Amino acid sequence: MLENLLCAAIAILAVWGSLALAYMLLMSLIRPKKNERHLLLLSSEGSAEDTVERVSFMLSRLSVSGEMGYTVIAVLCDPADAEKRRALAAAFGHEKRVIVCSKTELMEII
Repeated sequence: MLENLLCAAIAILAVWGSLALAYMLLMSLIRPKKNERHLLLLSSEGSAEDTVERVSFMLSRLSVSGEMGYTVIAVLCDPADAEKRRALAAAFGHEKRVIVCSKTELMEII
């Protein structure tokens, strides 16, 4: 019984390893080779906590996939929504890859 469990665990780990290897190979082929900059737009719908969680998730995802070096996240937030801007500045004020801006500010940046 224990031997069958061990064989199943090894088989599952082998499948996960092969999937990870295939993903890494595809990402190395698909990922841009030049220093092209990418802009990821996120809307600030919902509460301030939801927006901070969404930006944090995207930063984690970009970090894991290796796209952090050339991707900038722009969070569209109304100038009148001071609570969200404060929450985003407190959470990501040190992160230079996160820009909190309105639609007009984004058009000026681009």
